[in-house]
Amino acid sequence: MVKPKRIFLPIDGYDPNSWPLAIHCAEQINAAHAPPVSDVVLLLHQQSILAHSSLSGFMGDQIVKALRAGKPVRLPSGAALRMETKRTISHLARATTIIAFYADDAILEMVDGLTNVAGVVAVEDLKGSADQWVARWSPIIPGQAASAPVQLIKDSVVLKALESLSGLVNKSNAVLTSSYEDWAKDVLRILRAKGHFADPKDIKSWAIKDGWKPGAADDLAKLAKKTFEMKTKPKLAGIANANERYDRWCGKTP
Repeated sequence: MVKPKRIFLPIDGYDPNSWPLAIHCAEQINAAHAPPVSDVVLLLHQQSILAHSSLSGFMGDQIVKALRAGKPVRLPSGAALRMETKRTISHLARATTIIAFYADDAILEMVDGLTNVAGVVAVEDLKGSADQWVARWSPIIPGQAASAPVQLIKDSVVLKALESLSGLVNKSNAVLTSSYEDWAKDVLRILRAKGHFADPKDIKSWAIKDGWKPGAADDLAKLAKKTFEMKTKPKLAGIANANERYDRWCGKTP
């Protein structure tokens, strides 16, 4: 499976250069894909944005009218551009490049849950509104040198524990089902009992990056928050092989 190419534009969607630059980046993704991408989605929070925002002025009346009517617009490469919103986007039938305009972490999280995404061009809404997505993926930023991936989970024991859990779950599930939830609870309780913590937001982001669907990753983060906020350490007597599992995460046993 080809990993999506992710590009982040460090200018907000109110800059006149934002739209032409977004199209240019999308077309680069289209051309680099094999075979070339022929579908491009302009993803907005809601349709009304296209009629009442600076974006409409950048695009021009003809393009805005076509997109609002549900008609595709041909790009210079021949790819078809169409508009989707958070409410309408659900399934991509084939490889698609997504331009997330006025993007924030919430809408980009939705994109992370889609299949057949060839690439993403993110134009943030306001400065800092997509920080979690940027930290998760270390996307390409035009004009800047490539940055090293951000270490989302800094505690190596927590990381090993999460990796062990991730190897057991069905990552295609949109939610954390009961059996996997029980496994997650055990892992998190062992960590809490041994004095380890991690920011639930970072755990969620790590899980999404590791291939979990956003909904299941969010369930895991909620469990982590609940567990790490426990006032007293949980007892491990009811958790099978708790100490042995912890020793493996610490690298004490193979």
